[in-house]
Amino acid sequence: MTSILILLLSALMLAGCCHGESSYSQNVEILDIERALDNISDIKLSKYASEIKYIPLSFDSEALLGNIGRVIFTDEHFYFKSSSLYNSTILKFTKNGKFAGQVGKYGRGPGEVGYANRFFVTHLNGGQECVGISDLKHNLLIYNSKNECLNNFSSKTIEAKTNCQVVSDVGALGGNLYYLLARNSSDQSVADEILFIVDSDLDIVSQKNLGKVSTRKSTMKFSESDAKRLKLSSSTVHYDKPYSSYIWKFNDDLRIVKGEGDTIYSFQNVYNNHSLSHKKAIYVIDYGKYRLNYNLENSDDKPVIFLAEKSLESGSFVILGFRFQSSDLECFILYDKKEDKTYAIKSDSKSGDIGFINDLDNGIVFWPVAVYDNKMYQLVNAIDFIEMAEKSTSARMKEVASQLTEESNPVVVEVTLK
Repeated sequence: MTSILILLLSALMLAGCCHGESSYSQNVEILDIERALDNISDIKLSKYASEIKYIPLSFDSEALLGNIGRVIFTDEHFYFKSSSLYNSTILKFTKNGKFAGQVGKYGRGPGEVGYANRFFVTHLNGGQECVGISDLKHNLLIYNSKNECLNNFSSKTIEAKTNCQVVSDVGALGGNLYYLLARNSSDQSVADEILFIVDSDLDIVSQKNLGKVSTRKSTMKFSESDAKRLKLSSSTVHYDKPYSSYIWKFNDDLRIVKGEGDTIYSFQNVYNNHSLSHKKAIYVIDYGKYRLNYNLENSDDKPVIFLAEKSLESGSFVILGFRFQSSDLECFILYDKKEDKTYAIKSDSKSGDIGFINDLDNGIVFWPVAVYDNKMYQLVNAIDFIEMAEKSTSARMKEVASQLTEESNPVVVEVTLK
């Protein structure tokens, strides 16, 4: 009886600590989404930043950026995944915006990549900046700063090394270490998701089974004619859609969100320890009335959200992106680490753009697409930048805009954090 009472008291204490934004256990913080969304507020850029710069990217026939996917910023370069209808490549620019060349060799021969699907940047031992590119078939190629292919791992090699059939993400830890997020079966109903730390030969250094692959209830709607042609019993089909855990790197740690996205875990000091043994919960997301019902019982008029694969983290804050279930609308939440408070980021009343109010030079509303070291970065296409500069009182924006045409490459907005 005594042991039962102790268990009940412990459960009550834990439940009581889950209210508000104070930590529900030591070093675990609550992100109160409901309170934030019900009290959307302006956030000034000067709260976190001290300086802003506008860097136009050089433009010529070889440096033409198409549809821009992933972007990566380092101490030395800017990297962009540029896609068109038939191909996808990685382009590199210097920190002052000068074109520095195409990364990777494209084709079907040895050391060549057919289509750049994902990429990462790392520094091998000795400090050499290298780029890893994976294609649509999950082959992985590593190129050095001279654009020489150092390693070419076929998907079959990766499968043999890890005993996994589907690789959903590859990233760099630094040095000669990488992480792989994979599934050990192509059958989502039985597949486990496994996180690997591997070396430059893809030999396993550490691994962690994350459990069954998560699924989310989804709906697909067909016209009556298509439903009849496909011999469907209904024009609305419900199915379980698999989705991978979401990972990002912060300092020497790996952050991961799995399942319904209620808890953000951290594998700590992975780079130095070469191990995935130190895992702990650091943030718990309290959705409140905005919680998504995974049994699809939410009515269309009820505002419910789920965590999207968008996150940024600095020493001062974490930004998470969420998507409303019944529409394509997005909202963004900022958790201030020092204040232990969660904010929903408000759209600017003049432009309608979501972001930080730029009170540094009264220029463009700032919305970061990347955080690296003590910098945040935004990418603005030339046409939008010219239009925004006309409406702005920022002398620096107007000066840069005067050098642009509608065909110019985008402008990188660089912000220095305090």
